[in-house]
Formats: sequence, C-alpha cells, structure tokens
Amino acid sequence: MAAAINYMWEFQPNVLIMHCNTTKDNDKCKNPQTGVVNNTFIWDLKTETIRESKFVLDPEYQDLQVDIYGTPSFSMFRTFFFDNKGTVESPAYFVSNCKEEIIRKEKWVCSHLQKYRVLENDKDIIVEGVFENKNVKQLALRKIRYCKRKELSTYLMFEMEEAPQEGWDCDLVSDVMKLMEYEEYL
Repeated sequence: MAAAINYMWEFQPNVLIMHCNTTKDNDKCKNPQTGVVNNTFIWDLKTETIRESKFVLDPEYQDLQVDIYGTPSFSMFRTFFFDNKGTVESPAYFVSNCKEEIIRKEKWVCSHLQKYRVLENDKDIIVEGVFENKNVKQLALRKIRYCKRKELSTYLMFEMEEAPQEGWDCDLVSDVMKLMEYEEYL
C-alpha cells in the first residue's frame, strides 16, 4: 500500500493523526461494519504503531475533505460534494480526540468564503470567518469549541446561581458553586 499524507497533527499526547490518500484496494480493504475504506490513520509514537482510526466518515465523503483542523480536544473534518450545478450540502464532522469518535455532524455548503483559524491563546477554539477576500464590507464569525462535561456543568451552575427559578434549592446551588470555586484554585 502507498499512502500520501494530506494532513497530520497531534491528536493526543504522543499520538498523531494522519489523513491520507492511499492505494488500498476498495474490494479487499472495506471495513465489514461500515463498508468504507478508512484512509485516516493513528500513529502512536510510544508504541511505534500505526492503525486505522476508530471513526469513519460516510463513504461518499471519505476522500472529499476541504478543511481539516485539529485542536487538543477535537478535530474538524469539513467535506464537500458537488453535482452538475456546483457544490451541494455536505457534512462537517467533529471528532473527540480522547474518545476517537464522531461527536457532532452538521451540514454546510462549501464555498470560498469560509476561513478557519485556531486561536493562539486558546488552542481548543476554532474561529470560522465568513467573508470575501477583498473589499470586506461584512464579516461573520463563529466560535467552534468542544465543551467538556465539567465545563458545561460549571456554566449551568453559574446560570442557575445568577437566575434562580422556582423549585431550585438556591442554598445547594450556592454551596456547590463555593466547592467548585475552591477546587479551581487547588
């Protein structure tokens, strides 16, 4: 098998992910459960092994990625598809790096307007900018971030403390918040 690496980044500590084009024979190399030839590989630097990733993109999008970005927590695979009239709706996959599984799939239409950047001060955020390359009159930004359960729970607790609702035990919420703030500084 020959492989050309299109994209490669650190997926987990000492683990690289490689998205490739390969010469794997479609008939013999299809995954029996998914029916897909997986061209995404995981390279474990400690064990010095390379294997196929546990996640697989849908068959028609396996080799049609236009934007691939990795952060310490998640990776984004934006695909494209087209017909006689041009690009059509296709999925963007978001993969949890620690679980090595697809955690979100959203639809989009590929265009030259989307630009992506991983923030320097917070490597877990991808900023999507939508704008023309010249004479920018309007700019739309979207922050893409993978929230861990602890972060989401903390956010919800803060919201509960700020805007208590009938039936909530406000003393309990306050006590939990004090414990969370205490643990944060340990």
